[in-house]
Amino acid sequence: MNKSGSILIGGIVGLALLIVLGLFSSYSEEKLTDAGLRVAFIGDQGAGPSAFAVLNLIKDEKAQVVLHQGDFDYENDPDKWDRMISNILGDDFPLFASIGNHDVEAWDGYQKKLYDRLEKNPDATCIGNLGIKSSCTYNELFFIQIAPGIGGEEFQERFVPTEYDKFIEEQLSNTDSAWKICSWHYDMNIIQDHLTPNENGWEIYDACKNGGAIIANAHKHFYSRTKTLVDIPHQVVDPEWTNPDKVRVKEGATFVFVSGLGGGGIHSENTGIHGGLFATRDSWGSIYATEQDATHGALFCTFNSPEQSNKAFCYFKNIDGKIIDEFTVTNFVSTDDSN
Repeated sequence: MNKSGSILIGGIVGLALLIVLGLFSSYSEEKLTDAGLRVAFIGDQGAGPSAFAVLNLIKDEKAQVVLHQGDFDYENDPDKWDRMISNILGDDFPLFASIGNHDVEAWDGYQKKLYDRLEKNPDATCIGNLGIKSSCTYNELFFIQIAPGIGGEEFQERFVPTEYDKFIEEQLSNTDSAWKICSWHYDMNIIQDHLTPNENGWEIYDACKNGGAIIANAHKHFYSRTKTLVDIPHQVVDPEWTNPDKVRVKEGATFVFVSGLGGGGIHSENTGIHGGLFATRDSWGSIYATEQDATHGALFCTFNSPEQSNKAFCYFKNIDGKIIDEFTVTNFVSTDDSN
């Protein structure tokens, strides 16, 4: 056999080995995000010194886009909120937000600020009612933003006349992006009177999980993240992916995080974990609340790593510069992961 033939066979064998080891993934039709796209996830922001510190952290970490899970400045002042962001990140920085329960009164003004930023970012395309019931694509990262339980019946009837779970299913089935995110403010907490199953419910979680989308929440002023779950209402951990620092997304498996340390007050873990969103610690990969002496920060995820296109590298960093949680996400959406 000649030298070129040996190189060809060696390359094929090497590629096969990478696939078996999970170090290479082929997406036949799905589009990957730009290499090294770094996203910051925050919620429950406020307008005090800690909020400014988190924005400066986002700038220092060189995040290229922010996904905000709601509760902006708590002052119903869209101009002040937008000015705070512009002064640190710039008036054209791509920030996309889901409405929070403290944003309802001045929502028209907040939404206008979000539309203004959208217009300054031609790489982003969005459909629907922005931040209420919308889906967007930014550099091939696809994300859905909805508002379950926000604002009461009058607000819901005004803005969202159809079911969220069906909207999620339709949007996830119609995108060819490999990386998908579902974003909304309220987490699921059975001990809160204003979060009944009829207002939030597990259906939206299941719709995102079945479509292979990461689920981003806020509302609780702490940071928490699950392991890979195959049954979210019953907190069943994926038996094939139990490592808390290595999670995966695929049709039927995903993880949920709450990133609510954007600058507001800080909560105890008992406000959302004990009897709440997830009943047992076995399903959790990380918890960072007052019991862990939490301070403010943001979750950062870098999608479409140059080293491995179907992996994201994520970490939660606080404003003191300490990394609290660090994990990888492997994406098997629309691929055969039997190996």
